[in-house]
Amino acid sequence: MKEEKSVPPESPSQGTFIKREGKAPDFTLINQDGKRVSLEDLRGKVVVMTYIYASCKYTCPLLETRLLDLQEVFKERLGKDLVFVSLSFDPERDTPAALRAHARALGADTRNWFFLTGPKEEVEKTLKAYGFFYEKQENGDFIHENRFTIIGRNGEYLYDVRGVTTNSEPLKEKLKEILKIS
Repeated sequence: MKEEKSVPPESPSQGTFIKREGKAPDFTLINQDGKRVSLEDLRGKVVVMTYIYASCKYTCPLLETRLLDLQEVFKERLGKDLVFVSLSFDPERDTPAALRAHARALGADTRNWFFLTGPKEEVEKTLKAYGFFYEKQENGDFIHENRFTIIGRNGEYLYDVRGVTTNSEPLKEKLKEILKIS
């Protein structure tokens, strides 16, 4: 996986797109229904992944709101050639049942939006493979980066998008480009 130059957005709150190359690291984790989901299972679809913990009261809800916006915009494409993944970095608290309740409260279409957790070692291995920074605090909260990862239909690592919290427009436009929608 090779990092290329960053493409600056109109403002930092819209996100910074970092072009990637190579195959996205594979993973096999557990979804909100207790079923195993691997990156290979999602082959043929563009994957938009974000990193969350369900009890977050700060930026995770903003990231998931961006996906809710995209869920509405791309409702005709979801499940056909586009899926969303929210990968929890708090597997001790974010059990499948907790993530199912979180997804329901959020209004996520869990047929095409997977909330993933798993054994701590597997989650940590996946997060490390994607270079995701997070650190647990004494109070149980986390310090973490805000990021989306976009993976192509054939498992290629396309982009990391950092800092998207206030506006889903840049993500929407990039997905239209990737999905070849006018």
